[in-house]
This record gives sequence, structure tokens and C-alpha cells, in this order.
Amino acid sequence: MDTSQLTFTRFIAAILIVIFHFAEGSFPFNQPIISLIVVNANYGVSYFFLLSGFVMAVAYGKKSEPIKYKAFLKNRLARIFPLYILAMLAMLLYYYLRIEIMGMASNYTPETFDVVLNILMLQSWVPDKAMTVNVPAWSLSVEWFFYVSFPFLLNYVYQRISFKKLGISIMVFFILSQILFNAFIRVFPRFGLYFMYNPLFHLNSFVVGNFVGLYFITHKPISSAKLYIGLLLSVISIAAINYLSKGWVIFTNGLFLIVFVPLLLIFAYNYSPISNIFRKKFLQYLGEISYGIYILQFPLYFFFTALLTFSGHKINSLLFIVYLCLLILASAFSYNYIEKPLRDRIKNIRFV
Repeated sequence: MDTSQLTFTRFIAAILIVIFHFAEGSFPFNQPIISLIVVNANYGVSYFFLLSGFVMAVAYGKKSEPIKYKAFLKNRLARIFPLYILAMLAMLLYYYLRIEIMGMASNYTPETFDVVLNILMLQSWVPDKAMTVNVPAWSLSVEWFFYVSFPFLLNYVYQRISFKKLGISIMVFFILSQILFNAFIRVFPRFGLYFMYNPLFHLNSFVVGNFVGLYFITHKPISSAKLYIGLLLSVISIAAINYLSKGWVIFTNGLFLIVFVPLLLIFAYNYSPISNIFRKKFLQYLGEISYGIYILQFPLYFFFTALLTFSGHKINSLLFIVYLCLLILASAFSYNYIEKPLRDRIKNIRFV
């Protein structure tokens, strides 16, 4: 089934996360309707995890042979590692120039342990280390855990139990994950950030994506009316949970999937009137380069603002738009001349 229209949604999520990080209070992102989306844009990371699980299930769910573990991981590594390392090196260069050359104070200085954890993509497993070196890279640490887990889940879990039991199991896991996460955050507030970025507490988003993807390729489509009604009820449910809990419940670790799942299926089934627009080659290309937008956002922003400071200027709404355009151009360049060439080379490496 053609799900190419989903590719552009990655771009939308990535851009919103960049705005959330660097321009939340500036014009036009501080306007009432827009700001409501921007202040919650960090939930877009859960959408990335959901979509990742969905796409993998669609790609591998109907194959008769089990996934070959080494080949699968090599292909995934080829996709994310080159630009991941480039972004990390760019951040290390920034810290070096800022501290050693320019003599400017910094709230954070990378340690050797931080660098090693980031290279191994293990930083999200260690307390207080998830946000080291390159902040957005924490989610790649989580994604790598998903990649390592997926062949086992598909080969030995999903294909060995009935679809109904699988659905019930994943639903129970999702609910327990949300309860435990919120409980741990309140009981152990000192370790709040550790729980928030720990891969185990994001696994619910990925496995829900797997289940939705398997449903998508093995069952008849859900009617558009049911999905739109489901989306409306989901939005009402999220608002009700937030209101009744008086902000006690945290949505960042997958709870917003209540909204994302029907929205994802609306696009996957091509029920949205804008689905055909999202299939345009240019918009799909923007979706393809969205990984660069996400992983390069911090190094480019830091170098950009440092240059502005050096020249006696400060970032403002107009200059942020300039930065955003530069980020898109840099991501397009890296996709064409770094990501794709190195991905092909790594994929062609043969195991001895």
C-alpha cells in the first residue's frame, strides 16, 4: 500500500519541534492559535516513534521470511549514523571554539564519557546524560533501542500470537507504561528527566505503531467516518484528562498517541483531502530531509547565533526565519551529499 503521503508529516513535526526549541515566544508563533500548537510541539517526538513503528510494520509485516538481524541493523545504521556523527562533531567543535578559542563561559562542557555514550547511542539510558553533546540526539538513542528490538518483536512475538491477543497485550502495556511513568515522575522527581528520556518509557509509542501498521496491512480499512469521530473523541479525551488532572498527567511519553493514531490512519488511508497534496514530490523530498532538520537544528542554531553575537546582533523573529531557511538548505545538502552516498556505501558492506 502507498503511504508516501506520510513522509511530509515528518517534515511538519520536525519544523514544529525546531520552533518549540528556539522560537516559541516570538512572532508569529506566539499568536493564539499557532502558539497552542507550538507549546505542545514536543509531543511530536512521540509521533516520530509511532510513525517509525508503523512504517517498519508495513515494510516487514507481510514478508514470509524472518528479518535477518545483522542486515536489518546495518541498514538502519546506514540511515541514521553518518549525519548523527556529523551533528555530534559539529556540536563538539562549537563547544571547543566557544570555550577554548573565544574564552566564553558555557553552562555545559562535554566530558569524554558523554561523547562515548553519544557515539554508542546509549545516552538516554544513563541518568543526566540524555541531553548531552547534541540535545535532539537523545531520541536517536531511543530509536536505536527500537531498531534492536524490532526484529525480535516481529520474528518471535507478533507472528506467534493471535492478532486479538497482540492488540490486548499492547493496549495493557500502553496503559501500564503511562501509569508507571507518571507515578515514577511524582514519586522520584529528582529522576524526572531520566524517566522522561528513558527508552523503556517510549517503547509504548513504537509498539503501538507496530500494531497499527500490522492492522493496516492485514485488515479492511476503517471507515473515514469512524476515524474522524475517533479523532474528535480523542481530542476531547486529551482535553478532559488535562483539565481533570489539573496538569498532573504528563503527555510527553506517548499519551498523545490517543490523538496521533486516528490522525495517522486518516492520512494512511488517504481520507484527508490534503493527502494528495502531501504526495507531491517536493513535499515528499522535504519529508526525506526532515531527519537532517531535526538532528542539525542545535549545531546550526548555536553557530548562527554565535555569528550574530560576534557581529553585534541578536536573534529576532525575522532572523529566526533566516535560520530556518538555512537549516532546510543545510539538511537538503547533507541529504544529497552526505546521507545518501554514505548510506549506500554502508549498505554495500558485506559481513565476513
